[in-house]
Amino acid sequence: MLNLPPEAATTWLADATADAGMISDALDREVIDQTPDGHIPFKKSVEQHPVDITRRASERTVQGLIRGVLAAWRDRRRVGVICHQLHKTAIKNLGSPFSERICRVEHFGSGADRASNSWTGMCDLLIVAGTPRLPPSEVQRRLADIGHFVAADRDGEWGLLRWEGRTRAGKPRTVDGLGYQDPDWQRAHRSLVPAAINQAVGRARPIREFGCDVVVLSNEDAGLPLADREDDVEIVTESEAKILNALIAGNSYKDSLGDSGDAPTVKTAEIARRIGQCKSETRRLLRRLEARGLVERRGQRRGWRLSPTGIELAPRPSDVVSTSDDS
Repeated sequence: MLNLPPEAATTWLADATADAGMISDALDREVIDQTPDGHIPFKKSVEQHPVDITRRASERTVQGLIRGVLAAWRDRRRVGVICHQLHKTAIKNLGSPFSERICRVEHFGSGADRASNSWTGMCDLLIVAGTPRLPPSEVQRRLADIGHFVAADRDGEWGLLRWEGRTRAGKPRTVDGLGYQDPDWQRAHRSLVPAAINQAVGRARPIREFGCDVVVLSNEDAGLPLADREDDVEIVTESEAKILNALIAGNSYKDSLGDSGDAPTVKTAEIARRIGQCKSETRRLLRRLEARGLVERRGQRRGWRLSPTGIELAPRPSDVVSTSDDS
């Protein structure tokens, strides 16, 4: 049985994801929302890419997106990931040179996604990969818990729900998201799903100087700054990852950092042999990587090598990497 404080008592609730209306409905008492206007500015970078990663997303798609983030944030050596439980193994097996940079993988609902304070000591980047949506029965239960029995019996009408956010530069951007057309269902949904995303983001402590940067991959309206670029995350495929690894293999990290004129190169035919692709497909993949600044060509015949920025993807001997399931 719920033990409520005396009605004459004033009780303060400090919860960044709470909804005053839903608390009032649940307690059958007046609740005054004293949240100040505005928000605490982030000290670290927080950006959301509206990519919908559901539990049904394939391992290949999830791996490609995570590699894409790691390629964009190539200077981060200790990366943590909060994801769907079904995707944990896939993320731990991205393949070299990406797997070496993943230091921690946890899943939504594990406890470590909303109650652990150890992320900032382990990571210099946190990726929140996925939308922790719940089945309609969970939304119905939330509506019933607060006494909205009539609303719980209705069809919430799940489907396309566009929302408008703002980029880190402050420009408006419309996102094709998903949600309930029924306002009561959508309010209950928001108290469960975006709240979970924001709790995960909070593990990085981005409002503090000692926090770390955050990249969110979800098309849920979580009130976070959207990425400035509309093309969002560019997938790095398994074959592209093999090319990068082929250019790293056989050369120590120190050698790879040598004078640009002396850096080793590998010809297209040799790369194709190493990754098990035909020469024309390998050439196409190399051009994709070249356009992203990860590899560069030395003349028409001398071959390919990692570009100066691509070198940052190479694992360093000093990198200490482990994955954890502990909370």
